[in-house]
Order: sequence, then structure tokens, then C-alpha cells
Amino acid sequence: PPSPPPPSPPPPSPPPACTIACPAGESLAKDAFGGFLPSCTCVEVVEARMSIDTNLDLFDETLFKTEVATQLGVPVESVQIIAVEAGSVIVSFEIQPAPGQTTIPVATADQMKATLLTVTVTAGEITARTVSTPEEVKAVTPSPPPPISTGGGGSDNNIGVIIGIAVSGAVFLIIIAVCVWKGSSKKVKPRPQ
Repeated sequence: PPSPPPPSPPPPSPPPACTIACPAGESLAKDAFGGFLPSCTCVEVVEARMSIDTNLDLFDETLFKTEVATQLGVPVESVQIIAVEAGSVIVSFEIQPAPGQTTIPVATADQMKATLLTVTVTAGEITARTVSTPEEVKAVTPSPPPPISTGGGGSDNNIGVIIGIAVSGAVFLIIIAVCVWKGSSKKVKPRPQ
């Protein structure tokens, strides 16, 4: 009798998840299906959010991406939908640079914003929209505070706190002692009756 076929190899491990945080005005690069690229590269993005007067059941993400990409003149995979929510339909999305690029030139981002402020979709009337270029997001996002030096694990900072508390306590005790001594050294004169 023929021998049984060898067992199939285990499926390949999924690529490690991207755990880096991108600066303001940037997002992790994504593939045409919205998955993170293995390189975990941050790219500049034009961010947009639109409210469309339609029903979630009728909203077609693929058609939306195609219409926006066509009007912007960018590849469909550059339009990445972040979230679709109810409330009419609220679509949060971003426009990523062309494949292989990490930045969007300022003039191009400005043109994309102007187009997105007038773009139309067959899904329904756009009743509200916000669009931000990478430069606008960077301008209003405060820089993170500088890292706090712990001076070798924090022990130097703790010693300073302990010395401060000890000196404060000693000064407090000296003040109390002086007040008690002055109070006891006063001679009380009897009152005439």
C-alpha cells in the first residue's frame, strides 16, 4: 500500500505588528487592502472626514475609494478608509503618498485639500467635511515634552527629595524649640488684686 502523504507544513507566521507611533500628520504606510506594510514606515497623509447623507447598508467603500481617487488623480490604494460610522455615514479616511513615496509635497497636499472640499460621491450628498494637510496637523500639534532624566534609575532624584524633607523637618523642629524656650523664659508678674 502507498505510504500516506507527508504532513503539510505549518502556515507561515504573520508578520510582526507595527508598534511604532508616527509623528503628527503621518500614518503607517498601508497596502492596497489596508494592511500595514512589513517595513512599518511612517508616511505623510492628508486626513479627511466626511458625513454623507445615506444609510450604512447602502454605502459602498470600494466605490467611495474609487470616486475619491479618480477626482484626486491618485491610485485607489492611496485612499485608505480608517473608519465608517453611522450617523448618516461618517467616513474617516486618509490619502497616502504614491506607492514607494513617504511624503506628499506641500503644493500637492494643498491641491488635494481643495479638491476634497468640493469632491462629490454617488453615495449621497456630503453634508459636512473636514480636511487637514500634513503641514496643518504638524502646526497645531504640540511637540512631546522632552524625556525626563532619571539620573541613573531615579535614585539621585529620590536622595534629593529625602534631603529636602529632612532639612524641612529640622527647620520646623528648631522653630518649635525656639518658640517653646521663649515662652518659658518670660517671667509672669502677679497681678495686683
